[in-house]
Amino acid sequence: MRLLHCASLTVRVVAGSVLFLAGCGDYTGPLYATRNGDIVFESNRSGDREIYRMHADGSGLVRLTHSPYSDQHPTWSPDGTQIAFFSFRPPAGLYIMNGDGSNVRALQWDPMHTEFPSWSPDGRSIAFQGNMAGGAEIWVIDLETRRVRQVTPTGIVATMPAWSPDGGRIAFRGYSTIGITSADGSQLDYINRPENAVDSDPAWSPDGSKIAFSRYVYDGETAHQSIWVMDSDGYNQTRLTQWTRGIDFVPTWSPDGRHIAFAHDVEENYDIYVMNADGSNPRNITNQPGINYRPSW
Repeated sequence: MRLLHCASLTVRVVAGSVLFLAGCGDYTGPLYATRNGDIVFESNRSGDREIYRMHADGSGLVRLTHSPYSDQHPTWSPDGTQIAFFSFRPPAGLYIMNGDGSNVRALQWDPMHTEFPSWSPDGRSIAFQGNMAGGAEIWVIDLETRRVRQVTPTGIVATMPAWSPDGGRIAFRGYSTIGITSADGSQLDYINRPENAVDSDPAWSPDGSKIAFSRYVYDGETAHQSIWVMDSDGYNQTRLTQWTRGIDFVPTWSPDGRHIAFAHDVEENYDIYVMNADGSNPRNITNQPGINYRPSW
Protein backbone atom coordinates (compact mmCIF):
# COMPACT_ATOMS: atom_id res chain seq x y z
CA MET A 1 0.00 0.00 0.00
CA ARG A 2 1.22 3.52 -0.69
CA LEU A 3 -0.19 6.85 0.49
CA LEU A 4 -0.46 9.96 -1.64
CA HIS A 5 -1.27 13.41 -0.31
CA CYS A 6 -2.79 16.48 -1.93
CA ALA A 7 -3.46 19.13 0.71
CA SER A 8 -6.57 17.64 2.35
CA LEU A 9 -6.51 14.67 -0.04
CA THR A 10 -5.34 11.33 1.30
CA VAL A 11 -5.12 8.41 -1.09
CA ARG A 12 -4.64 4.73 -0.46
CA VAL A 13 -3.59 2.48 -3.33
CA VAL A 14 -4.35 -1.16 -2.69
CA ALA A 15 -4.08 -3.90 -5.31
CA GLY A 16 -4.70 -1.58 -8.25
CA SER A 17 -7.57 0.27 -6.54
CA VAL A 18 -7.22 3.82 -5.33
CA LEU A 19 -9.37 5.15 -2.50
CA PHE A 20 -9.71 8.91 -2.07
CA LEU A 21 -10.51 9.52 1.59
CA ALA A 22 -10.87 13.27 1.47
CA GLY A 23 -11.26 15.60 -1.49
CA CYS A 24 -9.40 18.67 -2.72
CA GLY A 25 -12.70 20.52 -2.97
CA ASP A 26 -15.64 18.16 -2.99
CA TYR A 27 -17.65 17.71 -6.17
CA THR A 28 -21.28 18.70 -5.66
CA GLY A 29 -22.39 19.35 -9.22
CA PRO A 30 -25.84 18.40 -10.47
CA LEU A 31 -26.41 15.28 -12.53
CA TYR A 32 -27.81 14.62 -15.96
CA ALA A 33 -29.82 17.02 -18.08
CA THR A 34 -28.77 18.20 -21.55
CA ARG A 35 -25.88 20.19 -22.97
CA ASN A 36 -26.67 23.55 -24.52
CA GLY A 37 -24.73 23.09 -27.76
CA ASP A 38 -21.67 25.19 -26.89
CA ILE A 39 -18.19 23.87 -27.68
CA VAL A 40 -15.33 23.97 -25.18
CA PHE A 41 -11.75 23.67 -26.39
CA GLU A 42 -8.14 24.43 -25.51
CA SER A 43 -6.20 27.25 -27.15
CA ASN A 44 -2.85 28.99 -26.74
CA ARG A 45 -4.11 32.32 -28.11
CA SER A 46 -3.38 33.91 -24.71
CA GLY A 47 0.20 32.61 -24.61
CA ASP A 48 -0.23 29.30 -22.80
CA ARG A 49 -2.95 26.67 -23.15
CA GLU A 50 -6.23 27.79 -21.60
CA ILE A 51 -9.80 26.57 -21.93
CA TYR A 52 -12.37 28.52 -23.92
CA ARG A 53 -16.05 28.20 -24.71
CA MET A 54 -17.92 29.27 -27.85
CA HIS A 55 -21.16 28.74 -29.71
CA ALA A 56 -21.25 26.13 -32.47
CA ASP A 57 -20.77 28.83 -35.14
CA GLY A 58 -17.67 30.22 -33.40
CA SER A 59 -19.41 33.27 -31.90
CA GLY A 60 -19.75 34.08 -28.21
CA LEU A 61 -16.14 33.24 -27.33
CA VAL A 62 -15.41 33.21 -23.58
CA ARG A 63 -12.12 32.39 -21.86
CA LEU A 64 -12.82 30.09 -18.91
CA THR A 65 -9.42 29.50 -17.26
CA HIS A 66 -6.78 32.04 -16.26
CA SER A 67 -3.81 30.05 -15.05
CA PRO A 68 -0.05 30.43 -15.64
CA TYR A 69 -0.04 26.65 -16.09
CA SER A 70 -1.42 24.82 -19.13
CA ASP A 71 -5.08 23.71 -18.97
CA GLN A 72 -5.97 21.01 -21.49
CA HIS A 73 -8.40 18.28 -22.62
CA PRO A 74 -11.73 19.88 -21.59
CA THR A 75 -14.86 17.74 -21.69
CA TRP A 76 -18.48 18.55 -20.89
CA SER A 77 -20.45 16.80 -18.19
CA PRO A 78 -23.66 15.19 -19.52
CA ASP A 79 -25.80 17.97 -18.08
CA GLY A 80 -23.68 20.75 -19.55
CA THR A 81 -23.05 22.46 -16.22
CA GLN A 82 -19.54 21.13 -15.47
CA ILE A 83 -16.28 20.79 -17.38
CA ALA A 84 -13.56 18.29 -16.49
CA PHE A 85 -10.05 19.01 -17.71
CA PHE A 86 -6.37 18.24 -17.16
CA SER A 87 -4.12 20.93 -15.75
CA PHE A 88 -0.45 21.33 -14.96
CA ARG A 89 -1.31 23.74 -12.14
CA PRO A 90 -0.14 22.31 -8.81
CA PRO A 91 -1.17 19.70 -7.98
CA ALA A 92 -1.08 18.58 -11.63
CA GLY A 93 -3.96 16.29 -12.52
CA LEU A 94 -7.68 16.30 -13.23
CA TYR A 95 -9.90 19.23 -12.32
CA ILE A 96 -13.58 20.15 -12.53
CA MET A 97 -15.08 23.62 -12.94
CA ASN A 98 -18.50 25.06 -13.60
CA GLY A 99 -19.47 25.67 -17.21
CA ASP A 100 -18.75 29.38 -16.81
CA GLY A 101 -15.22 28.74 -15.48
CA SER A 102 -16.04 29.33 -11.82
CA ASN A 103 -15.42 27.04 -8.85
CA VAL A 104 -12.31 25.26 -10.12
CA ARG A 105 -11.42 22.33 -7.88
CA ALA A 106 -8.99 19.43 -8.00
CA LEU A 107 -10.59 16.07 -8.69
CA GLN A 108 -7.74 13.59 -8.94
CA TRP A 109 -4.04 13.90 -8.39
CA ASP A 110 -1.15 11.50 -8.62
CA PRO A 111 2.60 12.00 -9.00
CA MET A 112 2.22 10.18 -12.32
CA HIS A 113 0.29 11.41 -15.34
CA THR A 114 -3.51 11.54 -15.61
CA GLU A 115 -5.32 13.03 -18.59
CA PHE A 116 -8.11 12.72 -21.20
CA PRO A 117 -11.17 12.73 -18.89
CA SER A 118 -14.49 11.33 -20.17
CA TRP A 119 -17.74 11.54 -18.21
CA SER A 120 -20.08 8.62 -17.70
CA PRO A 121 -23.54 9.37 -19.14
CA ASP A 122 -25.11 9.48 -15.65
CA GLY A 123 -22.54 12.09 -14.57
CA ARG A 124 -21.42 10.05 -11.56
CA SER A 125 -18.00 8.90 -12.78
CA ILE A 126 -15.15 10.01 -15.01
CA ALA A 127 -12.89 7.73 -17.03
CA PHE A 128 -9.36 8.92 -17.68
CA GLN A 129 -5.98 7.80 -18.93
CA GLY A 130 -3.44 7.17 -16.19
CA ASN A 131 -0.19 5.36 -15.58
CA MET A 132 -0.66 4.50 -11.92
CA ALA A 133 -0.04 0.83 -12.69
CA GLY A 134 3.13 1.65 -14.59
CA GLY A 135 1.87 1.79 -18.19
CA ALA A 136 -0.99 3.48 -20.02
CA GLU A 137 -4.32 2.30 -18.62
CA ILE A 138 -7.92 3.46 -18.43
CA TRP A 139 -9.12 4.25 -14.92
CA VAL A 140 -12.49 5.37 -13.57
CA ILE A 141 -13.09 7.65 -10.59
CA ASP A 142 -16.40 7.69 -8.71
CA LEU A 143 -17.19 11.34 -8.04
CA GLU A 144 -19.01 10.68 -4.77
CA THR A 145 -16.62 8.26 -3.08
CA ARG A 146 -13.44 9.33 -4.91
CA ARG A 147 -12.58 5.68 -5.31
CA VAL A 148 -10.53 5.00 -8.43
CA ARG A 149 -10.43 1.63 -10.14
CA GLN A 150 -8.35 0.32 -13.01
CA VAL A 151 -10.43 -0.76 -16.02
CA THR A 152 -7.95 -1.97 -18.65
CA PRO A 153 -5.25 -4.47 -17.69
CA THR A 154 -1.64 -3.52 -17.06
CA GLY A 155 0.63 -4.28 -19.98
CA ILE A 156 -1.56 -3.12 -22.88
CA VAL A 157 -1.72 0.39 -24.33
CA ALA A 158 -5.06 2.03 -23.52
CA THR A 159 -5.41 5.80 -23.96
CA MET A 160 -8.02 8.43 -24.88
CA PRO A 161 -11.13 6.90 -23.24
CA ALA A 162 -14.63 7.69 -24.54
CA TRP A 163 -17.66 6.54 -22.57
CA SER A 164 -20.59 5.05 -24.54
CA PRO A 165 -24.00 6.76 -24.24
CA ASP A 166 -25.52 3.63 -22.67
CA GLY A 167 -22.90 3.70 -19.90
CA GLY A 168 -21.85 0.10 -20.39
CA ARG A 169 -18.72 0.49 -22.51
CA ILE A 170 -15.63 2.62 -22.86
CA ALA A 171 -13.86 2.98 -26.21
CA PHE A 172 -10.15 3.75 -26.20
CA ARG A 173 -7.10 3.96 -28.41
CA GLY A 174 -4.91 0.88 -28.31
CA TYR A 175 -1.43 0.75 -29.81
CA SER A 176 -2.76 1.39 -33.32
CA THR A 177 -6.43 0.46 -33.16
CA ILE A 178 -9.69 1.23 -31.36
CA GLY A 179 -10.60 -1.01 -28.45
CA ILE A 180 -13.74 -1.26 -26.36
CA THR A 181 -13.87 -2.41 -22.76
CA SER A 182 -16.90 -2.97 -20.61
CA ALA A 183 -17.19 -0.24 -18.00
CA ASP A 184 -16.40 -2.73 -15.24
CA GLY A 185 -13.33 -4.01 -17.10
CA SER A 186 -14.59 -7.59 -17.42
CA GLN A 187 -14.58 -7.70 -21.24
CA LEU A 188 -12.22 -6.18 -23.79
CA ASP A 189 -12.11 -6.36 -27.58
CA TYR A 190 -10.54 -4.54 -30.51
CA ILE A 191 -13.13 -3.62 -33.12
CA ASN A 192 -10.83 -2.68 -35.99
CA ARG A 193 -7.33 -3.68 -37.04
CA PRO A 194 -6.15 -1.31 -39.76
CA GLU A 195 -3.20 -2.12 -42.01
CA ASN A 196 -0.48 0.53 -42.38
CA ALA A 197 -2.55 2.88 -40.26
CA VAL A 198 -3.00 4.13 -36.71
CA ASP A 199 -6.48 4.85 -35.33
CA SER A 200 -7.10 7.14 -32.35
CA ASP A 201 -9.48 9.69 -30.80
CA PRO A 202 -12.67 7.57 -30.58
CA ALA A 203 -15.93 9.47 -30.08
CA TRP A 204 -19.38 7.86 -29.76
CA SER A 205 -22.36 9.29 -31.59
CA PRO A 206 -25.12 10.39 -29.19
CA ASP A 207 -27.27 7.35 -30.06
CA GLY A 208 -24.33 4.96 -29.58
CA SER A 209 -24.59 3.49 -33.07
CA LYS A 210 -21.37 4.95 -34.49
CA ILE A 211 -17.85 5.89 -33.46
CA ALA A 212 -15.96 8.73 -35.12
CA PHE A 213 -12.16 8.53 -34.97
CA SER A 214 -9.00 9.80 -36.63
CA ARG A 215 -6.88 7.57 -38.85
CA TYR A 216 -3.25 8.13 -39.80
CA VAL A 217 -2.38 6.25 -42.99
CA TYR A 218 1.06 5.71 -44.50
CA ASP A 219 1.19 3.89 -47.83
CA GLY A 220 4.98 3.92 -48.25
CA GLU A 221 5.07 7.16 -50.19
CA THR A 222 2.53 9.56 -48.70
CA ALA A 223 0.82 9.99 -45.34
CA HIS A 224 -2.43 11.60 -44.30
CA GLN A 225 -4.64 11.75 -41.22
CA SER A 226 -8.40 12.12 -41.59
CA ILE A 227 -11.65 11.82 -39.68
CA TRP A 228 -13.44 8.53 -40.19
CA VAL A 229 -16.65 7.01 -38.86
CA MET A 230 -17.67 3.39 -38.35
CA ASP A 231 -20.48 1.42 -36.79
CA SER A 232 -19.89 0.76 -33.10
CA ASP A 233 -19.00 -2.86 -33.93
CA GLY A 234 -16.21 -1.73 -36.29
CA TYR A 235 -18.03 -2.31 -39.59
CA ASN A 236 -18.80 0.17 -42.39
CA GLN A 237 -15.69 2.32 -41.98
CA THR A 238 -16.03 5.53 -43.98
CA ARG A 239 -13.57 8.37 -44.48
CA LEU A 240 -15.22 11.75 -43.91
CA THR A 241 -12.55 14.44 -44.44
CA GLN A 242 -10.62 14.65 -47.72
CA TRP A 243 -8.13 17.49 -47.33
CA THR A 244 -5.20 17.80 -49.73
CA ARG A 245 -3.17 19.58 -47.00
CA GLY A 246 -3.05 19.17 -43.26
CA ILE A 247 -4.24 16.56 -40.78
CA ASP A 248 -7.48 16.04 -38.85
CA PHE A 249 -8.03 14.61 -35.39
CA VAL A 250 -10.08 14.69 -32.12
CA PRO A 251 -13.65 14.50 -33.49
CA THR A 252 -16.63 15.27 -31.23
CA TRP A 253 -20.33 14.93 -32.05
CA SER A 254 -22.97 17.60 -31.66
CA PRO A 255 -25.58 16.69 -29.01
CA ASP A 256 -28.15 15.98 -31.74
CA GLY A 257 -25.73 13.79 -33.74
CA ARG A 258 -26.09 15.86 -36.92
CA HIS A 259 -22.62 17.42 -36.93
CA ILE A 260 -19.02 16.64 -35.98
CA ALA A 261 -16.45 19.15 -34.79
CA PHE A 262 -12.74 18.37 -35.12
CA ALA A 263 -9.29 19.94 -35.18
CA HIS A 264 -7.52 20.56 -38.50
CA ASP A 265 -3.80 21.32 -38.57
CA VAL A 266 -1.84 22.88 -41.43
CA GLU A 267 1.83 23.51 -40.61
CA GLU A 268 1.26 23.76 -36.85
CA ASN A 269 -1.74 26.07 -37.23
CA TYR A 270 -4.63 24.26 -35.52
CA ASP A 271 -8.21 25.37 -36.05
CA ILE A 272 -11.55 23.86 -35.10
CA TYR A 273 -13.93 22.95 -37.88
CA VAL A 274 -17.54 21.78 -37.91
CA MET A 275 -18.95 19.56 -40.63
CA ASN A 276 -22.12 17.62 -41.25
CA ALA A 277 -22.08 14.08 -39.89
CA ASP A 278 -21.60 12.73 -43.43
CA GLY A 279 -18.44 14.83 -43.89
CA SER A 280 -20.01 17.53 -46.06
CA ASN A 281 -19.75 21.30 -45.61
CA PRO A 282 -16.67 21.63 -43.34
CA ARG A 283 -16.22 25.18 -42.04
CA ASN A 284 -13.62 26.85 -39.84
CA ILE A 285 -15.16 28.28 -36.67
CA THR A 286 -12.03 29.54 -34.88
CA ASN A 287 -9.89 31.23 -37.58
CA GLN A 288 -7.12 31.89 -35.08
CA PRO A 289 -3.36 31.42 -35.50
CA GLY A 290 -1.72 28.93 -33.17
CA ILE A 291 -3.34 26.01 -31.39
CA ASN A 292 -7.13 25.61 -31.17
CA TYR A 293 -7.55 22.02 -30.21
CA ARG A 294 -9.52 19.15 -28.64
CA PRO A 295 -13.11 20.39 -28.87
CA SER A 296 -15.90 18.93 -26.72
CA TRP A 297 -19.47 19.58 -27.85
